[in-house]
Amino acid sequence: MSREQRVRRERRGGDKGLKQLPWRQYRNPYKPIEVVSADQLEAIHQASLRILE
Repeated sequence: MSREQRVRRERRGGDKGLKQLPWRQYRNPYKPIEVVSADQLEAIHQASLRILE
């Protein structure tokens, strides 16, 4: 950008840009996806305990 363009932009008031919306906490409306059931998770846990013995 040339010096003339910068000077013209400053005279116009500069780049206004986009107005930023106020910040807010995001709330996910969906339940988490269960990849394995509680029984499957327990079976994995018991198998891991057997392996560690």
